[in-house]
Amino acid sequence: FCYGVSNAVNKTKESLEQEKKLYCLGELVHNEKVNKELKNKGLKIVQHIEEVPNGEKLIFRAHGVEKDIYEKSKEKGIDIIDLTCPKVLIIHELVNKYKKDNYFIILIGNKNHPEIIGTYSFCKEVAEVIQVQEDIQEVIKAVINSRKEKVVILSQTTISVNKFEELSEI
Repeated sequence: FCYGVSNAVNKTKESLEQEKKLYCLGELVHNEKVNKELKNKGLKIVQHIEEVPNGEKLIFRAHGVEKDIYEKSKEKGIDIIDLTCPKVLIIHELVNKYKKDNYFIILIGNKNHPEIIGTYSFCKEVAEVIQVQEDIQEVIKAVINSRKEKVVILSQTTISVNKFEELSEI
C-alpha cells in the first residue's frame, strides 16, 4: 500500500481496538481481504452519509470525500476520523487556492474514482475532468467558454506520470 492507504488501514485498526463499531464511507481500501478483516472487527461500510446514524463515528478513507460530506456530518453530529491521504488533502488545498485565484482547473484522472469525485466537488464550478484523450476537445471548449485567463492542470494522485504528461501535452 502507498503511505495514505497504509495510514488509513493502521489507524482504522487502532480505532477499532477502542470502538466496537465504526462506519466508513465507501470501502476503506481497494482490497477485499483487508476490508473483510476490518468488517469482522466492527467496521460498517456504507455508501451514503444518510446511512450513518446521528452521533456515530465515521471514517473518511484515504481517497477523501466530497466537500458537502463534511457539512452533512456536522449536521448529524457525526464524529469524523479523517484519514484522507495528506497528498489528496494537498490537492484539495490547491484546487481551493486556484479557484479563489480565478483559474480554470483541469483535473486528470478517472472520473468515477472516489478521489477525483471528491476533488472535483471542491471546484466543480470552474473545473473539468480529463480521463481519456477523447475528453480533451470538450474541456478546451469549457476553458474557452469560461473566459478565464489562467488554467492549471492537476492530477489524481494515483495516475501515472506518463499518462499525466501525455494528456497535459495534448
